[in-house]
Amino acid sequence: MNKGTSYHTISLEERFLDVFRLGALQVGRLAEALQPEITPYQKAGHESPEGAALTVVDLVSQDIFLYLINQFLPGIAVDAEEETELVHKFPVAQIGGTFIVIDPIDGTLNYSQGSKDYAVMGALIQENHYTAALVYFPALKEMYWAQRSRGAWGQKFCGHPYSLQIATSKKSILVPPHVTEAKKKLLQDSGIDFSISRCSGSDAIAPAIDRAKASITERRLDRRRGIGYLITSEAGGCVMIGDNIWTGQDPLTLPDDHGLNIIADSFEYGKKLLAILNT
Repeated sequence: MNKGTSYHTISLEERFLDVFRLGALQVGRLAEALQPEITPYQKAGHESPEGAALTVVDLVSQDIFLYLINQFLPGIAVDAEEETELVHKFPVAQIGGTFIVIDPIDGTLNYSQGSKDYAVMGALIQENHYTAALVYFPALKEMYWAQRSRGAWGQKFCGHPYSLQIATSKKSILVPPHVTEAKKKLLQDSGIDFSISRCSGSDAIAPAIDRAKASITERRLDRRRGIGYLITSEAGGCVMIGDNIWTGQDPLTLPDDHGLNIIADSFEYGKKLLAILNT
């Protein structure tokens, strides 16, 4: 922000990114420092180990974000991942409204097992569309963010921000653990290499940061996975929800039964995967 410019004259998207960037760096440092001491817990009501995983770092990290949001973006609603006492002090996110989506530690199971593949994520949703999003990988010191219709950027530790553009050289794709064996066999029979990802922050932006050519999921798109989808989309990648191109809609406004979610480095490759997996 230029000297003499009022903080409140910059856009809400820029203000969100400023606040969330600061929070992500703080949370990331906390997560790194405490990772060797972490004891995982289990959340009730989740079928998968990934969904059920919980640590005290998830809870404390979320509250760090909430304190920052309360200070610098007062009155805004939140859709937060964890049930902390502080989250109930904020307005509830409403369809069609303005609110912040928070995932303090994405890939908690990975994190609790000592893996570097976890992320800190958040997004701003306005009028049923993502308008800004940020994903930070603390162990890698890599941060990626996007604004709707303005582009996507990346920054590595102590480096300068750079424009993020799809330039995928990888040939393999990422799939989450819940993808069925039948779908995996279709990929294998088509000669497509894949690996398992337990961090949606990683697989949702994989083509944009050259970690994979594409990724798929069979579950209904949720607001947290959509965080990374905005970054991939703004970097020039293809995001497909079933047969349709995703244009940043709040997942809760989409039909429940929309088939596969595919992100890819191009529309052509996305369509190819869709054809293979719908065989």
